[in-house]
Amino acid sequence: MIEPHAFEMPSGTTADAVPAQNIVRPHAIDPASAQIVGPEDDFVTAQQMDTVPITPKRRSRAGTVFFTALGVLLSLGFTLWVNRVVEGFFASGPLWLGWLTLGVSVIALISFLMIIAREALGILWEKTIERLRLTAAEVIEVNNDTQARSLLYKVIALYERDTTTASIQRIRAFDEEIMQASGRLALAEREYLTARDREGKQLVASTVRQVSVVTTLSPRAVIDVVFIIYALARLLRQISSLYGGKPGILGIVRLFRLALTHLAVTTGIAVGDSMAHDILGSSLATWVSARLGEGVLNGTLSARFGLAAIAVCRPLPFIEATPPKLADVIKCLTSKSKEDENNHE
Repeated sequence: MIEPHAFEMPSGTTADAVPAQNIVRPHAIDPASAQIVGPEDDFVTAQQMDTVPITPKRRSRAGTVFFTALGVLLSLGFTLWVNRVVEGFFASGPLWLGWLTLGVSVIALISFLMIIAREALGILWEKTIERLRLTAAEVIEVNNDTQARSLLYKVIALYERDTTTASIQRIRAFDEEIMQASGRLALAEREYLTARDREGKQLVASTVRQVSVVTTLSPRAVIDVVFIIYALARLLRQISSLYGGKPGILGIVRLFRLALTHLAVTTGIAVGDSMAHDILGSSLATWVSARLGEGVLNGTLSARFGLAAIAVCRPLPFIEATPPKLADVIKCLTSKSKEDENNHE
């Protein structure tokens, strides 16, 4: 007969040190069948996480070769043009003008290479954050505490500048604990991401307010479009920087695509009266003017885009924290309005 093994906690560990749902409970052994019988709720599946869907990348080799060859051709053409300009100044103008042209060309080349390097590093940093989020979802699904521990310290390294001794001590206090992967990664979420989530919602609410007001008052539709694109790009940069990203122009374009993909998959970019009702309510929305309704609609779209941006810029999926919703942005708007009223009084 197979006897059940006793389960012992590590030395110095108390039952109250870790939340009950994060401690791996011992599996009992059924003597009749000699099979391990464990609680089914110990594991968190990936379907329970708010992960960002990643669309399969389809790259055409012919397209890659074409754009590479086109880029090389344009670079050679530009180099030839600069060379002719410099030679022309040396041949027909004063000698100092030729040297000045050559010096300016060298400065422009160095600046261009620095811009390219910054853009490349920004994209690599974004991919690192995206890889952390996807790896976290996989680790939680298989409930691998060893991988979760390694991933936890990668998140700490990501926020090294904001890491305090107290934060490290609170996290390391659980190093010897037996925890679920989700519970261990939730330590990083509580220490580094909860406050950032709140600030991110404030940024989204501020952008929503600006978009709603400008699109309501602007006389031209082209002004609406230009301002909305500018406001969303600025919001995307702010949210990415908030979560540790360093996006450049190409990085913003990439994040824009990821945010739109996430928005289309999770909520859809539907337009209609129901979106205005989310903010104004059905009774009030029927009385507003068409222009005000357009401003509210643009603000709602901006809010949903901002929430999608938070999801794609976050280095971890939402574990213990609740993913922000449109109602949270509305609360930020109303609380900000009350603060403004109190300040005026």
